[in-house]
Amino acid sequence: MTPIRIVMLSLLAAFAVGAVASASASAASLEWEVCEELAGPGVEPPTKYDNHKCNTQIEALAKRKWEWRLLTGEYLTLSKGTKEFKLEVGGKVIACSGVTDHGFILAGGKDDATKIVFTGCKAGPNGCKAKSAGGVAETIEVTNIKTQLETIGGKLVDKFEQKTVGTTKEFVTLEFEGATCAGEGFVKTKVKGNVAAECKNLANGNVELNFPKPAIAQTPKLEAFGLEATLTGTTEEELENGWAHRCV
Repeated sequence: MTPIRIVMLSLLAAFAVGAVASASASAASLEWEVCEELAGPGVEPPTKYDNHKCNTQIEALAKRKWEWRLLTGEYLTLSKGTKEFKLEVGGKVIACSGVTDHGFILAGGKDDATKIVFTGCKAGPNGCKAKSAGGVAETIEVTNIKTQLETIGGKLVDKFEQKTVGTTKEFVTLEFEGATCAGEGFVKTKVKGNVAAECKNLANGNVELNFPKPAIAQTPKLEAFGLEATLTGTTEEELENGWAHRCV
């Protein structure tokens, strides 16, 4: 084997090892962090903060009791405010005027979205009332969805995964109320597939989840009425106890 070939093979091996190490480091970094109060005085370097938002270092070091820590247990989360969400599919639009949710962030970048409730949900130009199957008109309730932090296209995202219901997978089954609904194509349908939101850390210690258009690529793709669908909207997530949290 020539010296040049030996050098080339050595470089390729080094690149391969580096790529694996980089991928491992990237995967390990996809976590939820929480600004937690810790026992004992601050230590050098002064990474501790004055309050539960981890945003000021005015107090003397010994009085700083808060620090960013990787999540090891679970914290209750809830969404803040009302934002419009839209499900668009094959020229059809289902629009909801607000959304609230409750769930838990967990170690390993995981999240249990125990209940997501969309309100003021209407479909089509004549205001058909959309709802989850057997539910209240204009209210879509999605339960027990698992999420996972991932890096897609250089962006940190929170991936929402469909659940198993009986023998099928879905997010939710939708129904519609109104005289014109069926004629406009709004008939009972399952919303299936996965969907992802870009995760952005806000200055107030909360996390913004943005479902963009075009959608962040997912497998399987989101669908409704048997066609590819796009979910858009933004929600702000906070911890029930008011402490800051972030995706990293």
